[in-house]
Amino acid sequence: ARQTMENNIEGLKSGADAYIVKPFSMAHLLTQIQTLLENRKRERESFVHKPYLPSSKPGINKADEEFLKKMTDLIVTHINQPEFNVEQLASSLGMSRSSLHRKIKDVSNLTPVDFIRLVRLKKAAELIRNNNYRVTEVCEMVGISSPSYFIKLFHKQFGMTPKEFADKKE
Repeated sequence: ARQTMENNIEGLKSGADAYIVKPFSMAHLLTQIQTLLENRKRERESFVHKPYLPSSKPGINKADEEFLKKMTDLIVTHINQPEFNVEQLASSLGMSRSSLHRKIKDVSNLTPVDFIRLVRLKKAAELIRNNNYRVTEVCEMVGISSPSYFIKLFHKQFGMTPKEFADKKE
């Protein structure tokens, strides 16, 4: 049980959400857990309600913001085409695949494949929230061929199935 302030700081810097020192009270531990869970839930809900532009790293400059918007707009333009991929995105932006990968990774911490998938899923969430489409219809609209794969991706991204998400909006 490390209890020095340096250890506390080191733990937080290495990615810990909280650092509880011994001896601790059960009430403090339970409150800390509850707060962390509520924060995660708020983050997830905030993420779902934002437009389908993936969030960028803090401190991003105006040119990079414009690049993300242009890229997102391109993906949305081709969103119902399952074959729209990284090569086509790079070509549309006048970049090589490797340059696009470096740029997206630098700006958003995502790979190009993950970025495209995230835009598709956020658009799907928007369609589900604002309309009464079936899962198969939403899949077609966002360019994901397999409904079962779509449900798996959706659950991984938003922590609930598309049906649960649709039911929650009401």
